[in-house]
Amino acid sequence: MTDAQHWPDLDPHCLYFLPVGGTGEIGMNLNLYAYNGRFLLIDLGIMFGDEATPGVDVITPDIRALEPIADRIEALVLTHAHEDHLGALRYLWPKLKCPVYCTGFTARVAQRKLKEMSDKHAKAVKIKRVNAGDRVELGPFRVEWLHLTHSIPEPNGIVLDVADQRVFHTGDWKLDPNPVVGESYDAKRLEEIAAEGVDWMVCDSTNATTPGWSGSESEAARKLAEVLANRPGRLAVTCFASNVARVSSLGSLAPGLKRRVSILGRSMHEMTQAAKIEGYLPDFPSIVPASDLGYLPRDEQMILCTGSQGEPRAALSKLASDTHPDLHLEAGDTVVFSSKMIPGNEKSIGRMRNQFAVRNIDVLDGEALGIHVSGHPCVEELKWMYQTIAPRHALPVHGEGRHLKANADIARGCGVNALEIRNGDLVNLSHAQVVGKVYTGRCGVVGNSLIPTTSAALRERNKVKMGGSVTATVVIDGNGKLLAPPGIRLLGIADPATEEATGASLMRSMTTAIEALGPNSLKDDAAVQDAAEHALKKASYRKLGLRPVCQVMVARLG
Repeated sequence: MTDAQHWPDLDPHCLYFLPVGGTGEIGMNLNLYAYNGRFLLIDLGIMFGDEATPGVDVITPDIRALEPIADRIEALVLTHAHEDHLGALRYLWPKLKCPVYCTGFTARVAQRKLKEMSDKHAKAVKIKRVNAGDRVELGPFRVEWLHLTHSIPEPNGIVLDVADQRVFHTGDWKLDPNPVVGESYDAKRLEEIAAEGVDWMVCDSTNATTPGWSGSESEAARKLAEVLANRPGRLAVTCFASNVARVSSLGSLAPGLKRRVSILGRSMHEMTQAAKIEGYLPDFPSIVPASDLGYLPRDEQMILCTGSQGEPRAALSKLASDTHPDLHLEAGDTVVFSSKMIPGNEKSIGRMRNQFAVRNIDVLDGEALGIHVSGHPCVEELKWMYQTIAPRHALPVHGEGRHLKANADIARGCGVNALEIRNGDLVNLSHAQVVGKVYTGRCGVVGNSLIPTTSAALRERNKVKMGGSVTATVVIDGNGKLLAPPGIRLLGIADPATEEATGASLMRSMTTAIEALGPNSLKDDAAVQDAAEHALKKASYRKLGLRPVCQVMVARLG
């Protein structure tokens, strides 16, 4: 769709669901419910840039379709504190300006994220704290927070009652009887809502292609104790910064291993501090500042690091390239990946591991050694949930196409009707059918601006990345005669040793093209510019086999 403002007609007596982000992809979760002219949002997340978005680290949902209805949004409900569920709050809330409801730990993390923008920004957002089990009336939406388990404190499913429809929106979840941090999932309440009847289950699909069960954090802690025992030198352990349970397990192990704990990476520091304040890490050992590590023997150090996915600016990447300002790893030290490799990050993670290997630093694989468990439900957990809740219908969300299909197949195998949808599909939940399409997309955070990833600016970045650029300046008189040799600058298309000769060759081709123009064209700046740019593109491909971005500026004197 090209019209971001267009919405299909909504029946005021029906409940609707719209995934704006996170359905057909992993990350950037944003879901909307609509009833009788009022709207409710669940989650507002980000995803991270990749090779296709050069210079863009953070990507948010494109919410232009929500702006015309912003004054009718009752609230934004956050299920938990992961970036892909709340990370866009600081970028998009000024366009929405609705109240935000979440539990305490999530509120703490959200406030810290907002302060990264400004204190004024943080104070403007009205965050209302609730507890698991609370029920709140938000316009026509009756919302209940239901405690589940995940890889972060206080993950909640949302039970939504609207008119004659009940929706169980799971958020991110797993079935962990011993989650290390926080309580286990509320099995009693799950059984109660099942007995009361559930029309729709809107369900996490991330691990729907993975057999079995996700495993317990307590088992990961036990395996960590085995793997880390008797290791020489420093221990540098990387995990997801938000995995407070894993951080807690490592902190508990450190004294028995006769090691002191240091943390490298701002996001892990912030999560740890938020967890301490909210009471989730009461016995965590005192943290040694990174700048003081040099005073400790190597075999008394345990360093917890961010960067398990090869993020170039994260602590682990700097340790791999030996550019970290506070720590230098040596031969005989050990790097432990207590994390999984997210698809798409294989190259960056492999590059780091190779950098450690050539320096004789041992690398231990978390998935192979069982020192990582996922925070999302695998096949058997999904079956348990569908069989326990027994919803009439299922809507798989939070996953790529293959995950959504696998989740839908599991639901159908449990006797549940499942609809397979993607971002922008408008579902009439009252009639169990897709009834239209609403504009959705992505925006890249570029400096202080949000720019659609389909914009000309970002397309140009990709072109420059692939083929470099050529910039030329042409100075002509009123009749189009060259008053001086054109100036030319090459970026990313020639080695310094050959740049001058290459530039001269391209300049000759451009000059020839300009001089070949007729009298009328020579008096038209646009015609001169078009001819010059065409000549540069043609000559660049013929001589270099490249298609650079070519830009010519025409200056006419007299």
